[in-house]
Amino acid sequence: MWNDQHQDLLERFVGKFPPPIDDHACRAWTMKLAEQFAHTFQSQGWGTKRADPGRPPSTDCICTQSPFVGYDVIISQGRPEQHLARHPEELNLTGQVFIPVVATDHLEGVKPPKPKPPKPEPPKPAPVYPSESTFWQAFQVRVQKAYRDKGRVFPDPNDADSFRPFRKVIRCR
Repeated sequence: MWNDQHQDLLERFVGKFPPPIDDHACRAWTMKLAEQFAHTFQSQGWGTKRADPGRPPSTDCICTQSPFVGYDVIISQGRPEQHLARHPEELNLTGQVFIPVVATDHLEGVKPPKPKPPKPEPPKPAPVYPSESTFWQAFQVRVQKAYRDKGRVFPDPNDADSFRPFRKVIRCR
């Protein structure tokens, strides 16, 4: 589940809050990191863990509740050679205890640039309906053609009264 967004957040967090070497301070740092992950990735259920109910919280592992998997974010924690994990491996935490955290934005203002929203599609033009006079002109042409096709004579097209019965039957709009 760990991806480039998680790694980017971890690196930005470490840039602002370098991990301490002392175990007690590192537990607080790990809790703070889990709070930041819970804030940034709200739907993923981030927290920290303890090995069993009688043990203290982890000094270097943040985790998700469902699935209950963790990530050691500091390699060699507590030693002078400790360093940040690059894309840590997923750890199965079955049998350990999840510790929920309150989602908190500790980075305030050190936010990643927001991706540009996609350009909206241009609005579709409103349908153009023919004016009533255009409609009736087209109708007259079709009626005249139908009469001619049948070999019948049609009244004078300039005689508006010849189309009056059709206008009563067909309503435009």
